Amino acid sequence: MSELMTSGLIDEILAEHREDWSCGDDEGWAGYRNHAQRVFLFARELTAPGVEVDERIAIAAAFHDIAALRTVDYLDLDLEPMRAWLAAYGRPEWYREIALAMTLHHRIRPYRGEAAWLVEGIRRADWIECSAGLLRSGLSRDLVRRTQRALPMRKFAIDSGIKIVRHALTHPGNPLPFWRSGPTLRRIAQVEP
Repeated sequence: MSELMTSGLIDEILAEHREDWSCGDDEGWAGYRNHAQRVFLFARELTAPGVEVDERIAIAAAFHDIAALRTVDYLDLDLEPMRAWLAAYGRPEWYREIALAMTLHHRIRPYRGEAAWLVEGIRRADWIECSAGLLRSGLSRDLVRRTQRALPMRKFAIDSGIKIVRHALTHPGNPLPFWRSGPTLRRIAQVEP
């Protein structure tokens, strides 16, 4: 079996943001790091290679659920640290496509719009994660299982599930805010390229 090639860029991004977003939960943060790496590995397999493709996938994977340790209403919260990071590292022109991928990563149906190559890679990869590997988007069962074993995310997954159930019970009018992408998409459209 070949070794899984995780992203050093994800580790760099998360190291920079740990203090602000980990909520002091080291084990949960380690699980989130592994979730981001798993999304990266799956999305990379699902996306055609190209110039700076891996870098864009890594940035989207690193930031796509970064506020999940705080809240289940995180779509907007995830975007600002990503935008600031892109500006600081000279990639502000990537904001829109990465923001779309992050905002639409829970979409159920395939996406065919702007930046579909990235949105679909991240979306399908995250569904592999959300389904615990039952949905594999054509990836081999062996790859999914090896990735799950090599990159455990137990506490992050359990805590996220508990937060989702708690929120759904206490907010029946808005049980799954991370699926409501419309308001966030409207805000993305207002950002100057």
